[in-house]
Amino acid sequence: MDDALKTAECVEDTDEKAGTLSYIAQVQAQAGLLDDALKAAERIEDVDHKAHAIRCIGAALAEAELLDDARKMFAIALKAAENIEDVDHKASALGSIAFAQEEAGLLADALKTAERIEVADVKASALGFIAATQAKLGLVDDALKTVTNALKIAERVESASKKATALCNIAMAQAEAGRMDDALKTAERIEDADNKASALGAIAVAHAKLGLVDDAREMFASRLKTTASIEDADTKASALRDIAEEQAEAGLIDDALKTTASIEDADTKASALRDIAEEQAEEGLMVNALKSAERIEDADNKASALYHIARLQAEAGLVDDALKSAERIEDAFLKASALGTIAWAQAEAGLLDDALNTAERIDDARDKAWALGNIAEAQAKAGLVDDALKTAARIE
Repeated sequence: MDDALKTAECVEDTDEKAGTLSYIAQVQAQAGLLDDALKAAERIEDVDHKAHAIRCIGAALAEAELLDDARKMFAIALKAAENIEDVDHKASALGSIAFAQEEAGLLADALKTAERIEVADVKASALGFIAATQAKLGLVDDALKTVTNALKIAERVESASKKATALCNIAMAQAEAGRMDDALKTAERIEDADNKASALGAIAVAHAKLGLVDDAREMFASRLKTTASIEDADTKASALRDIAEEQAEAGLIDDALKTTASIEDADTKASALRDIAEEQAEEGLMVNALKSAERIEDADNKASALYHIARLQAEAGLVDDALKSAERIEDAFLKASALGTIAWAQAEAGLLDDALNTAERIDDARDKAWALGNIAEAQAKAGLVDDALKTAARIE
């Protein structure tokens, strides 16, 4: 990594140099080398890239459940973002920080960050995402307050396409909060066809998750009828894929497979099957997920599905199954990523020798560095300080 930093310092183009240092900081953060990551980020002169890098470090800390440290890092990222002169760039940076805080469960912080956003559509979308998370956590009253605020701000958006995106996010949040009638009213205000379809799909999924399966099926059936009138083949295939993905998310796997079977374009059909397989894996239906993955003819989509399955198997502690799934991945990059996740799972389980053996099978330098960083951290926690230092020294 020292060589990479020296190379970055030799880059003359300011923007390229900032981008390279930002990438290095992200890799170090993902490898658990948080002090080094922060030092790399501090060397970035461009405030856009600096804010992005520090936000990524905060997200890595949050993922490691070091929430106090994550909160401090997000505060540093906010200071960097405040120095961004371009209004749109600043709004984008603040929005990204708010999303990272929301994903970390720091909802109060995320709301404060969203309030600092001056661009209406970015602010409304950020509030929509936060409201959806509040609803998922059962904070329905808080979610509805956030939604009310988001709707007021969305009214100020002049661009039709940006307003449609904001309203889509708000409708999804209302659906998560169980306010189906309100969600449908918001969806009806969306002029853009794609965003309206996304909102209606999310509402149908919400119906299914509340046990209103018949209502969900009725909504999907209505959308399927609409797609039948689409003349452009690519547009029709894309619409059917979206519906199949939403049906899978709603747990209606058989319906999703039927919808997928009606897709004529091979690539789009493969993409839909991939998403169905990934959804089954998310639900813990690994055998069914692998069967769906085997039905995928496109190599890239099959590799993506198998990677997703292997990662979830590893996270569930099914290391042997994960290794078998990883071995079936033909794409070198995705296989490396899967093996990195498996090595992490082995390290978390205390299988440190096995984790090191798995890490040695990783060809991609970034994934190997991440795996070795996780192993070194696990060794340190186990009191094997000398071993941890040796493992950390192997990170290139």
